[in-house]
Amino acid sequence: MTGTVASGTFVIHDAPSLITLCVAEASDAASAPGVLGPPFSLQPVLRAFGVDEVRLRPLGHDARLVVERGRYVVEVNSLLHPWYRRLCIAHELGHLIADRVSGQDKTGGVLGGEVNVENLCDRLARELVMPAVAVAQRFNPGLTGASAVARAAKLFEVPVDLMATRLFVDLGFLPSSVPVILHCDAARSPFNGSGQSTFVRPQTASPEFGPLFDRIVQEPGLTALFGETDVWGEGHELAFRDNGRDFQVSAILFHFLRLAPPFPPERGALVLIHPAIQPNTN
Repeated sequence: MTGTVASGTFVIHDAPSLITLCVAEASDAASAPGVLGPPFSLQPVLRAFGVDEVRLRPLGHDARLVVERGRYVVEVNSLLHPWYRRLCIAHELGHLIADRVSGQDKTGGVLGGEVNVENLCDRLARELVMPAVAVAQRFNPGLTGASAVARAAKLFEVPVDLMATRLFVDLGFLPSSVPVILHCDAARSPFNGSGQSTFVRPQTASPEFGPLFDRIVQEPGLTALFGETDVWGEGHELAFRDNGRDFQVSAILFHFLRLAPPFPPERGALVLIHPAIQPNTN
């Protein structure tokens, strides 16, 4: 998510502590009286942080926080899908949360030269729209297939890829040995010239998992998944063997939900690679 705010930087040397405090502030805001969900309305949080208006208009970016006659206004791109639009509004609230916690206004730039403010505000947005307590109450860690992620995304009315980030990056669902990959299908995407894969976790393709994923997407079961034109939300489970190791692969096709109709959605796939549990031979 991108936004426009007044320039400035935090002069904070203990950036990790500031981040923790910001996340706690966002968590408190998300659980305040009147905040009901899922899906979670942002109206009580907007009022609590002095935002008088959310204004829809065409923009060259996602959203921005502006001050008009001494009051806060969030302007959000009217071309965005409503689910993604809500996250962009929450991102702008993240700037106000960071301001409050740091005691500084006009936040932007980096936190203590270490942490990017925009990345922090993305994290705070996910906390506001997908509160940790609510996610934990409704998402069974034992149901770790891609279909379960899609069901959670539908319940919270957020894009599947951002629910995956919330579950597996922010909240640490699934052990770190399970790679989580998002794959954009170039054949169905009007916005990307070529297909691309993004590692949600680990955040970069390791020498081990990059080639493994490339081989997995050539499996007939997933090739059929990527080749579908009318299916959305159908999960696929398949066993995969690579270099003598067994894996259980869980995948689901979804739409990225960035732009609202009539723009065609980018299609992608969420792929989770579970190392198969080896039987105890003792």
